[in-house]
Amino acid sequence: MPFMKRLLLIAALVFAGYFMMGKMQRNKTIKQVQEAPVKYVNTLQQDMQKAQAARDQANEIIRSGSKEIEKNISQAGVP
Repeated sequence: MPFMKRLLLIAALVFAGYFMMGKMQRNKTIKQVQEAPVKYVNTLQQDMQKAQAARDQANEIIRSGSKEIEKNISQAGVP
């Protein structure tokens, strides 16, 4: 009889552990779902900042290039 009690106790402990692991996994998934929109917005804002910085850098290159072209045209004497 002690063998059956031990076996039942071990089975109960294994089931409880399995149940708790499943519950923890579900809670983790719920937390990820709740945080997903916040992470998405943060990533989107970072991407917007990077795009704006790249745009500003490109505009500066274009401005400096156009000034150089105007300078070359004026030096060449082309109206």
